Amino acid sequence: MTLGAIAIAVVASWFTPPLYRAQASLLVVLGREFIYRAEIDGVESATMFRLDEMINSEIEILESRALAATVVGEVGAATLYPKLADKPAAKALTSAVGQFREHLTVQGVPGSSVIEVVFDHADAELAARGLNQLVTLFGDKHLEIFGDPRSKFLERDVDEFATALSAAEQAQSEFAQEHGIFDFETQLPQLLRQRDLLQVGLRDLAATATRRSDDPAAARTRAELLRLHLRERELLGNYLPKSRQVVSVRREIEAAEEYLADLERVERQRREAETKAVEAQIAVVDTEIKRVTALVPQLRDLERRAAAAATRHENASQRLQGARTAEQLDEERRISVRVIDHAEAPSAPAGMSIPKRIALAGLLGLVLGVALAFTREARQRA
Repeated sequence: MTLGAIAIAVVASWFTPPLYRAQASLLVVLGREFIYRAEIDGVESATMFRLDEMINSEIEILESRALAATVVGEVGAATLYPKLADKPAAKALTSAVGQFREHLTVQGVPGSSVIEVVFDHADAELAARGLNQLVTLFGDKHLEIFGDPRSKFLERDVDEFATALSAAEQAQSEFAQEHGIFDFETQLPQLLRQRDLLQVGLRDLAATATRRSDDPAAARTRAELLRLHLRERELLGNYLPKSRQVVSVRREIEAAEEYLADLERVERQRREAETKAVEAQIAVVDTEIKRVTALVPQLRDLERRAAAAATRHENASQRLQGARTAEQLDEERRISVRVIDHAEAPSAPAGMSIPKRIALAGLLGLVLGVALAFTREARQRA
C-alpha cells in the first residue's frame, strides 16, 4: 500500500506540467484620467483621486473578465490552451478566459505606485506573449473606461453660449442707443460736473446783480454825472436856481440820469435772461440725471446678463479646449500608466524542478502510505 501511494504521487508529479511565470510591471502616474471635474453653476471644480484609488482602479481593469476575453480572442483560445481546440468556440472561449484569469495575478507594490502583473502558463513563450498582449490591450481598455469624448457636446455648448452672448450684447447695445447711454460710469459724473458748473455760474450772476455794471458806457455816464453835479454846485454859488446856466446844467443831469437808467435796465434784463437760461440748463441737466439714474437698474441688469453670458462662453471654450487636448492624447494612446518592464519568456519554470517535485511527491506518498497502513492495522485490531 505504501509503495502504491508513493507510485501514485510520483506519477502525478511527473505528469503535472510545469508552469512558466512571466512578469511585467507598470507605473501609475497622476494624469488627467484621475482628476474628476464637476460643473456647478457654470464653474468647474476638480477633485483628484488618491493614489490607492488610482492603483485599485487599474488593478480592477487588469483583472477584468472583459480584458481577459479580449486577450484570449487576440491570441486564440486554442493557441493558449490546445486541449480546448476540439470544443465549440463559445465554450472554448469561456473556458480559456477562466483559465487565463485563474493564472493571472495582479497586485500593487506596497509603498509605491507600481503594479506587478504575473501570468503562469505551461509554455514559456505563450506566458510572455499572453502577458504582453494583456499589457498592450490594457491601454485600450483604460482609454475606453477613462476616455471622455465630450468635444462634440461642448462644441454645441460653446455655440449656444456664443449665441446667448451675442444676443445679450445686442440687447445692451440697443438699449444704449435707444436711451443715449453709452458709458454710464463717465456719463453720470459728467452730468453732475456740468450741473455744478451751472450752479456756480448762477451764483455768480446773483452776486453781480448787487454790483454796479462794468459797462464802459455806464462808467462814462456816471463820471459825466459827477462832473455835471459839481458844475451845478459851482453855478449855484454864483447864479440863481432859475438862471439859464443852472437850468441848462440840470437838463444835462436829467438826460444823463435817464441814459444811465436805461443802461442799468438793459443790464438788469440781460442778467435776468442769463439767469433764466442757466436755470433752464440746470433743469435740463437735472431731468437728464433723473432719467439716467432711473435707467441704471435696467442697464445694470443687461450688463450682468452680458457678463454672465461672457463668463459661460469663456468657461465652455476652456472646457472645449481641454476636451480636445484630452482626445488628442487619447488618439496618441498617451495614458497615465507607464510600462516599466515588458514580459520576457522565462528560462525556467516557476517553483521546484521536476526531480525535486518527484522527491517531494515520493516523500508525501511515503507519509500517506504509512498513515494508511497504520489506519488499516488499527481497524483490523478493532
